[in-house]
Amino acid sequence: MKGNLLLISAGLLYGTIPILATLLGRCGISTVEQMVIRLGLAVIIMAVGLAALGRRFFIFRNNDIIHIVLFGLFFIAVFFSMYMSAAVLTSTAVAVLLLYIQPAITPFLARLVLKEKIEPRSLAAVVLALAGVVFILRVWDFDWGGFSFGHILGFLSGVFYAVYIIYMRILVAVKKYDLSLVTFWTFVSGLVWMIPLWFVLDWLIPQPAITAVNLSPSTDAWLLLVAFAVIPTILGYLAFNGGLKYVSSQRAGVLIIVEPVGAVIMGALILGQAIGFGEIVGGLLILSSVAVVSTGK
Repeated sequence: MKGNLLLISAGLLYGTIPILATLLGRCGISTVEQMVIRLGLAVIIMAVGLAALGRRFFIFRNNDIIHIVLFGLFFIAVFFSMYMSAAVLTSTAVAVLLLYIQPAITPFLARLVLKEKIEPRSLAAVVLALAGVVFILRVWDFDWGGFSFGHILGFLSGVFYAVYIIYMRILVAVKKYDLSLVTFWTFVSGLVWMIPLWFVLDWLIPQPAITAVNLSPSTDAWLLLVAFAVIPTILGYLAFNGGLKYVSSQRAGVLIIVEPVGAVIMGALILGQAIGFGEIVGGLLILSSVAVVSTGK
């Protein structure tokens, strides 16, 4: 139950991401700048917190630090970049839909890598969760505009999301590394890799809303950036990574899909966005998938 609650909490915390990103966009902060600053602030806040607690910062055995370096590259910097680029080259809704193919991939990766048994209840929950995402995003209204490179990036972001779950479960559940330190070093590595990727993305996608630099953010923007660093980044990742210690990968892949439900509710409360029939049906389907995974019924 503890793991389920942590993962559901992580999904709700992640649901603040589109809200904060929208508000920061209105403040003139580009998507990549948001990513870099939020990671930088998260690293500073966590470093101060860990130092205040007297924690040892370097705790890796053998060559595991290499795994963290690669983790930060592929599952923070590259993953976010692919997801963001897919949203630009297709649409946000298409990118989100392709990202959430993750629960359909995770059970098979978990079987292959972690030897987890594929559970019928998990497969049933996957079907419910994906149906819920389809309703929330109103897939029938999509203008796909033909297949493009953006669709490939969106699909790859979903694959990377599934691999992230497997990889992090190995670190916190199999190797039993300290949760806070693994999360901290993941952020450090992701930040280091994200800076050069910023220049690459500026060359590949020269759009101000994506890669522009704002050297003088307003006070409101800084407050939002701090909230971005604390709520979905530090708290969200700690809850998600912590949940992976107790819950199988395939169940985790379903539980985290409460994220769009949280985003819809907060979008209505904070941004005044309307909740329609599709959002209600989709939310009920996703919550049903969570109930199936959590109770087995």
